[in-house]
Amino acid sequence: MVEEERERASMFRGSEKFQAWLRAEREQAAELLLGRFPWQEYPYKRGKWRRDTIQWPFWSEWKQTAQSLLLLDPATGRGLGELWDVEPPSWLGEHGTSGRIQVAGDPRLFALVSLTDRPDRAHLAIHRRYFTENPVQLFHRLVGGDLSLKPYYDADVEPVRYGGSLWLADRPQEPTRADGYHWHRWDSDDPVSYNRDNGSIWARYRRETKNRPS
Repeated sequence: MVEEERERASMFRGSEKFQAWLRAEREQAAELLLGRFPWQEYPYKRGKWRRDTIQWPFWSEWKQTAQSLLLLDPATGRGLGELWDVEPPSWLGEHGTSGRIQVAGDPRLFALVSLTDRPDRAHLAIHRRYFTENPVQLFHRLVGGDLSLKPYYDADVEPVRYGGSLWLADRPQEPTRADGYHWHRWDSDDPVSYNRDNGSIWARYRRETKNRPS
């Protein structure tokens, strides 16, 4: 029993350190973005259906996520890039699945987003290809012109891959084959599945802190 309590305490301390490490790098990235980019207003769609793995690697099902954010070109209404909110806010139900939002950064790749232009109400939003990477390094790669997108990661991939829009603003009901949607049972849209070279954020934390003194 004593050993079990020690193990639980150790895991709790590890979680606290991980959260502090994560919070520090996200705050630094937010400061860098605000120092480089002005706030600009963009239309958005928030919340979508995605294939969520329930039994890796063979089975997935449709689930809603409020973490996905699509910023739209103000002139054309076309999607610029699907970002993943690192701290999905609770305002999806209150503010709806579409509207206008303040953005500081690149709306296709990496930005600070807020319903107002107040930094204390803002969240980092990162393209799903880069979601598990260090956001401070992403900032420097962004301003250095070293971030790019592959066609598979473009904002309009879902109509091709699944047969229609998955955004809740366009499709509030679960996609069905009867409505022309198509998918494989092993399809997965979770962030790690798009970042297999780098693994999860937790794996990166272990790599980057393993040689540091506790």
